[in-house]
Amino acid sequence: MWLLMTLWMLGAPGVGAPGVGAPGGAAPGGAAPGEGTTAPEMAVTLRRITPVELTYQGQTFGVHGIDQIEFSGAHLFLRGLRETRVLRIDPDGNIQAVLGDKGSGPGEWGNEGIWAMGTLDDEVWGMRAEGGINGYDDLALLAAFRLDRPPHNPVLSSSRIAVSPRHLVVPTDDQSGHLAALVDKDGRLVKHFGEPLSLDEESMAFNRFANATIWTYADGRFYGLFLFYPLLLEVDAAAEQVRQIPLSHPHFQQLQTDLTKAEGRAYTGPAVFSDFQVQGDDLWLMSRGRLYRWSLAAGRCVGITRFYGQGAAFEQAAGKPLNLPRFAVLPSGTVLLAHPAQPWGAPLWSATLN
Repeated sequence: MWLLMTLWMLGAPGVGAPGVGAPGGAAPGGAAPGEGTTAPEMAVTLRRITPVELTYQGQTFGVHGIDQIEFSGAHLFLRGLRETRVLRIDPDGNIQAVLGDKGSGPGEWGNEGIWAMGTLDDEVWGMRAEGGINGYDDLALLAAFRLDRPPHNPVLSSSRIAVSPRHLVVPTDDQSGHLAALVDKDGRLVKHFGEPLSLDEESMAFNRFANATIWTYADGRFYGLFLFYPLLLEVDAAAEQVRQIPLSHPHFQQLQTDLTKAEGRAYTGPAVFSDFQVQGDDLWLMSRGRLYRWSLAAGRCVGITRFYGQGAAFEQAAGKPLNLPRFAVLPSGTVLLAHPAQPWGAPLWSATLN
């Protein structure tokens, strides 16, 4: 089978320290619950975030939370939770274009919203829950098709698809027997790749969650990240090669250990990761409100950032685990943060990493 992978067993010895709870949020400068009980880690940099108001033609533009934010070329693209439109914005929150709308016509996104999006320069691709895909190129409709075998469970699959110059990588789930499908931009299946994680009997209740992945494309490679497991896949589709990149860090391993302790119950808690981005040698990972900078060349974490702000809504959420933030790191050193549930009282926030 193409790209046959033997992946680690969930709960294997050495994966994490048993009995350590998942870290939660913390006030600026303080340790989160459960932290400081294992090997010391590098210092965490604190950055203050400020809200970014979304405006369209001079008016405030409301969204029901932001489920995905992508930086592509010179553009930023957002899709809201259960929204039927994709927004192209600048870093100041000014909406430059609105792509698609509710409906069943060409270029429209149905009635239940877009559950996955991918971008490459001026191209924007989005998928509906039933497998319909629309592609735009420089705001014009490029393609509209429906996958023959869409993912069975989009909720547990990805909120992102990966876009290369010729192909799309669409996540599947464990029922398909593969992690992802490579399709061309006319919707034709090229191949499946990636085998799901192997699970022992005690972890079977965790099975539906374990193989959820998110995908991106950078520098001629596809990258797939397991949401519930500290492992990155680097895929060279042309050469039919895959490289497994373990993300060995105490924080990730502690969280993953917690996930495998379901003891026969279906796990319903947050993932280890909620988003990632590849920029050259830098792998950016978001895990429970922390932004990790990982060097792909060195194979280790080289920086950790946590964020703080002001206001009643932010302070109320800051004492709890911030489970699912989305982000985009810009070449300027600015990071934009978003969240589907708007726990900080606004849909979009900005901070400076430099």
